[in-house]
Amino acid sequence: MREFDKQKFIEDMRMILESILREHPHPNLTQEQIDSIILNYENSYLDTFNSSFYYLQTKIAEIGDSHTTVSLPTNDICVSRLRFKMVDGKYVVSEAYGKDYLLGLPLSSINGVDINTIAYELSKTVPGKTEEGMLQEIALDLSNKSLLKTIPSYVDMNGVINYSFEGLNNPYQESLSDKNIDVIMDYEKPKVKYKYEIKDGVGIITIKACGKNQDEFNEFVNIIKNSQVNSYIVDLRGNKGGKSSTIDPLIDYLKSEINIGQKEAYTIVDGEVFSSGIITAYRLKDIGTTIVGTELAEKGNHFGQPLVLPDSPNYGISSMVSKKFFGYTLNEDGRLESLDNSIDSKEEYEALRRDLSKHKYINSHYLKPDIEKKEKIEDIRSKRDSVMEYIINQINTKNIEFQEQYLSQNHGMIR
Repeated sequence: MREFDKQKFIEDMRMILESILREHPHPNLTQEQIDSIILNYENSYLDTFNSSFYYLQTKIAEIGDSHTTVSLPTNDICVSRLRFKMVDGKYVVSEAYGKDYLLGLPLSSINGVDINTIAYELSKTVPGKTEEGMLQEIALDLSNKSLLKTIPSYVDMNGVINYSFEGLNNPYQESLSDKNIDVIMDYEKPKVKYKYEIKDGVGIITIKACGKNQDEFNEFVNIIKNSQVNSYIVDLRGNKGGKSSTIDPLIDYLKSEINIGQKEAYTIVDGEVFSSGIITAYRLKDIGTTIVGTELAEKGNHFGQPLVLPDSPNYGISSMVSKKFFGYTLNEDGRLESLDNSIDSKEEYEALRRDLSKHKYINSHYLKPDIEKKEKIEDIRSKRDSVMEYIINQINTKNIEFQEQYLSQNHGMIR
């Protein structure tokens, strides 16, 4: 490993910050602030790449835009075979990739450092998220072995990482050099973006990402159209976004099914729904689906459509910056209101701020679920989807009640 050069890191930091200042429609950053950030760093005792990267991450996070971020060089990324979620107030194993005995176990420490200390330090690097979104982002970061090495409290243990759990005597151990590429790819590019199944007469539509292939999605919607169901559930949990317009055919079809076909429809969301997934949730709310789940990852009026910047010349730090502002809100009747066009320049954003009639698109608006339902630790341990079960039970109960009411009203009329 080459010796760390603080001046070269400063060059990288300045390039990244000034690119954000130049490209972002409203960067919440000035040249004077950049100079101050760099001066404070120069005068600090930070003298390693890891501590310097953590400092940079915290300063980017202060911008408050979840799409404007920095990340470690791609070749340096190493993740654990464990995935975590915040459930019942604890960070628990949600996916174990061959280590199922760990499912649902609450994490207590990493390399001897209390999980609450680690979570607090990671929270300083999470920008522009809702409380639920921040908690789930921290949970995700607990799997990133490379990122964990950058936080101040990290304790080096000779190239290994020890995850300790409540109720488990011995820690789960992994090598820091094991990248686990298959796990990375499964998260970044889900093998199945779209899935459709029918259960108890209910069409369950799972959308893990808003893909860019319109023909592929159109074929998927045709499968839905050709099925015979009495209700629909759209499962958006974990949707990290993509191209929101790809989902248009499904929105149009479900709108018709709800308004003309008088069919019930629900949308399940969680704290991992992000970016275009947020926009899709708003649109599904607008056409009349009942939102079930938790608070989403970010607010409806947010910056997005990020530009990926060139890797920094000295340390290969990856970064991206938002290029547009999207304004989504709900009026008093619960109907969707949005800006006619996204804002993609500083001049347009300033004009928006000066127009008092459009401040509703700037003021923070969070899409709250109509019915709050949270996953439980026992659900993970038993591999049970209690939120989905709840909705299907609601639908079936209403169908039974409708049938009984119909028979009661028509009793004696049929000879």
